[in-house]
Amino acid sequence: MLKLEKNIFKKIRPIDKPIARFIANFDTSWEVRVLKIHQLPHKHNDFSAWYTVAKSDNTFGSWEYGDQYAKDIASGHFDYKDGEEDFVKYFINNKDFPYSDSYAFVNVKENFPKDNVFVRQYS
Repeated sequence: MLKLEKNIFKKIRPIDKPIARFIANFDTSWEVRVLKIHQLPHKHNDFSAWYTVAKSDNTFGSWEYGDQYAKDIASGHFDYKDGEEDFVKYFINNKDFPYSDSYAFVNVKENFPKDNVFVRQYS
């Protein structure tokens, strides 16, 4: 059981270095980047929100900022693409996070062993 004592995701990240990146599986022009997570993974519920930035053909290529429910991102309409190692550790591979078994993360878990983390490296 992985538990964070302090929220390491509460600082807003820049758009080019998000906590996690998701692409819609119904339209690949939709991209959501998670910039801040308000609650610890084990305290998430149906009303937990993530501060995000999103872009699609509907926004004419510009980014729109705002809070989104975590369950809406993890519900299966978006596929996880990449993110920080700690996001994978404390959210995707953490049974205390209520959406860790959601469809959004299935592809990650099937393609990568639990010990081999799928992480974007910044230079």
